Amino acid sequence: MKKLGILVGEDADLPKDKIKNLPISVFPFIVNWKEHKTSQPSVKTLKELFTKNLKKYKELLVITISSLLSGTYNSAVQTKNLLDKDNKKRIQVIDSKISTAGEGLIVLRIAELIKLRKSKNEVLSEINKCIPNTYLLGAFDDPYYLESGGRINRVQSLVIKNMLKAGFRPILTIKDGKIVTKKIRRERNKANALFRQFKEEISSLCNNGNISVAITHADCEKDANELKKLVQSFSKNIKIEFVNTISPVVGMHLGQNSLIISWVIN
Repeated sequence: MKKLGILVGEDADLPKDKIKNLPISVFPFIVNWKEHKTSQPSVKTLKELFTKNLKKYKELLVITISSLLSGTYNSAVQTKNLLDKDNKKRIQVIDSKISTAGEGLIVLRIAELIKLRKSKNEVLSEINKCIPNTYLLGAFDDPYYLESGGRINRVQSLVIKNMLKAGFRPILTIKDGKIVTKKIRRERNKANALFRQFKEEISSLCNNGNISVAITHADCEKDANELKKLVQSFSKNIKIEFVNTISPVVGMHLGQNSLIISWVIN
């Protein structure tokens, strides 16, 4: 039995080939395409996953999407509390306070520490450092999906539509676990808008050190590759960990042609 494993939601948008040889298992969400809704796995499903993984690992880290964006964290805690006393002690549920590749980057960092045979306390210490140093910026083409998912109201949706038509692009981020508007840039091109904001962010956040980056997209691979090139040419201290499509869990709320850049400062 291996010492420590990770269970994470598919919203982390981790490529399968990236986690193939890592102690990472991924659980699915429920997607209602007709009503443009998603929901976290049921307690029954989570309990089955917990039980299955506890047969492989002595201890399990369950890392979830921000608890302010989904009920997954609460469901995981509830499921843990249904287990017997001994198994309950073997599980640690962690709120990543972010989503998509930002969450994925945290998971990759932790998985590498596990491979290096770091202790559970060392891993948890790194998680506590990693979460507040993980960031995300996103751009989208149509506010309809944010509106239908309850993230913005009708008036906000109309304002954003008019802004996009006029050549202004809202840049989203996740702050304190919630989706908020970071800045409005006068830029039609998503890749350029995100790159310009990314440059501003990393300039104010650090002078030295390495930055791990991941880019996710909803059927706009050309934009994602354009953003990748811009980021790669900017600094040798930046490593692109992966570029991947956004899972339906995230894409359902942002819509087609959405583009996201996530990074963690090491």
